[in-house]
Amino acid sequence: MGRDKRLNVEELTLESGKLWVIAGPGGSGKSSLARAIAGAPDKSGYLSPVSGLTRTAPHNKKNGGAWISFDREREIRDSLRHNDDSEVLGRPDEGTELESFLGGSAGKLYLHPKLLEKLEGRGIKNLSTGEFRQVFIASEAGKKPALAVLDEPFEGLDVDARERLTEQLAEWSESETLIVLTVNRMEDIPPYTSGLVLLGEQKIAAQGIPSDILGSPLTKEIFGNTTKFQEKRIIPPPPEAVVFEGKSLIEMKKVSLSFNGRRVLENVNWLVKPGNSWLLTGPNGSGKTTLLNLICGDEPRGYGQDLKLFGRKRGSGESTSEIKKYIGQVSASLQESVSRHMHPGEIIGSGLRNSLLLTTPLDGFETGLVEQWLELLGLKKNRQTAFYRLPYGERRLAMIGRAMIKHPPLLLLDEPMHGLDKPSRDRIRNLIDTLIKETQTTVLFVSHRFEDAPASITRQIRLRPSAGNGPSRAEITQDSRTPL
Repeated sequence: MGRDKRLNVEELTLESGKLWVIAGPGGSGKSSLARAIAGAPDKSGYLSPVSGLTRTAPHNKKNGGAWISFDREREIRDSLRHNDDSEVLGRPDEGTELESFLGGSAGKLYLHPKLLEKLEGRGIKNLSTGEFRQVFIASEAGKKPALAVLDEPFEGLDVDARERLTEQLAEWSESETLIVLTVNRMEDIPPYTSGLVLLGEQKIAAQGIPSDILGSPLTKEIFGNTTKFQEKRIIPPPPEAVVFEGKSLIEMKKVSLSFNGRRVLENVNWLVKPGNSWLLTGPNGSGKTTLLNLICGDEPRGYGQDLKLFGRKRGSGESTSEIKKYIGQVSASLQESVSRHMHPGEIIGSGLRNSLLLTTPLDGFETGLVEQWLELLGLKKNRQTAFYRLPYGERRLAMIGRAMIKHPPLLLLDEPMHGLDKPSRDRIRNLIDTLIKETQTTVLFVSHRFEDAPASITRQIRLRPSAGNGPSRAEITQDSRTPL
């Protein structure tokens, strides 16, 4: 795991027809072990040889193994978007048809009937993250591989999608395929799991029957600890005040949007005032990404709508960059776009340049601000560590520091707990609570998991699709939150 960390596996035997789960705290090596088992290259394309790892013959055949991960999904989707033929066709190109991607009836068998009915006849290029995840898994299952390794498959899925995936994997596990999953949350371990590998201190801390391991003191020791946010909660000041026109951050009146002839949002009415932080929820494919793109100015169909952003009506002459200067943004995909070799201080400082790179050197005052944020986030000890070598939770902290360093009026957190273990989730939840209480920044927290949102966020906008494949309407709940 990098140049100075090694995961030592004394003995682990995985047999066909079983489902194993790899669990452990952030940085313990779950994804590294999963990649080794799958025989998958790292994100740079390098396939590291693993001494002591042997495979049986079926894995080396054409239907040998499948590697299903967030970066693999993004690679496929980027390729689909690159091959867009909209201009040639004279209409929006939805890309590869669902049935073709699934490989016909073979893949259909592993896609939940409700989702199959919803997506029938559509292309896959513009599916939501959760929808594509389930389609991708069904596609790989239909190929009947000897081995399938799924890295954090439950991350980013709504409640219903997690239940569907659990059923989907149950059916798949009855085949001869050896299935291996990694999870960050104990509650995501399927009830029919054959075996559990628990990682800790760069080795396998325990392996065997899940019920025996999950009830042990060792599990509580590894997963029960909460990293407390430092007591000195002084938020560094902004370099200068960010002032915008009007009294609202977001104002939507009867906003409706269609895509490829399919209505996505219908009559959305929503008012976000400074100081009123919100939780945005809704099932996969309900239009959350479309709504976020409207807010960030990335959705051109916002023109002509009754939409005001930071006091200005959309289409009144403002540029997208003018909108974005009022927004700090954090997401798993944005995090993946950061240069792997930048240091935490460079990541945080890049927020002062509205860029993912430090385009010009920082002056003395700016350097001082970065130092204060490193101190606040507990990143000083790793200040010279390359971004890709930081624990995943610390990478997310650096991204929040980058987004907040200018104290934007709006902080948009898109699934900020994606890929984090419990201590990291607790730490970030406490940090967000502090930012809400001690700054003028309003937070929009997007999540499929109600329990992930900080307690200080008491308003909720929930996108709920109408019957069948109908558009989503917004349900607004103020001063209280109810689970999905």
